[in-house]
Amino acid sequence: MANKLPKQGSQPGRIPERQLSVEKSYSGPLPEPRDLEYYELTVPGAGKTILDMAVKEQNARHELQKMAAENAIQHGRELNKITKRGQIFAFLSVLVVAGLCFYMAYTGDSDNATKLGIAVMIGLAAVFLGAKWSTKTSTK
Repeated sequence: MANKLPKQGSQPGRIPERQLSVEKSYSGPLPEPRDLEYYELTVPGAGKTILDMAVKEQNARHELQKMAAENAIQHGRELNKITKRGQIFAFLSVLVVAGLCFYMAYTGDSDNATKLGIAVMIGLAAVFLGAKWSTKTSTK
């Protein structure tokens, strides 16, 4: 292939050809100022329209981010309320079962009172350990 190419300067009066490539990239919400000027020259008012569109887009994006943050905060508050309510009901349930166990033991049915107390303790342990396990697996 090298033999087929003419040697540089082998043809008198011929200027060797050169190729120049220019690559341009730009990133941003607005075109470059020079391009914006060309838009304005092509269509009067286009530059202002493009700037107005960019401002509206930015305002909409900020509004969406604000709404997302507010929703996350509200969801966290509701989750805290539900968790607290569940803890209160669980505590009241334990008090009721403990009272029932004491009443059963007081009336002479201590075997069943012990069985009920142990069953409730095992159930509570299963609930708390299950919640702890599901929290660990969901964070991974």
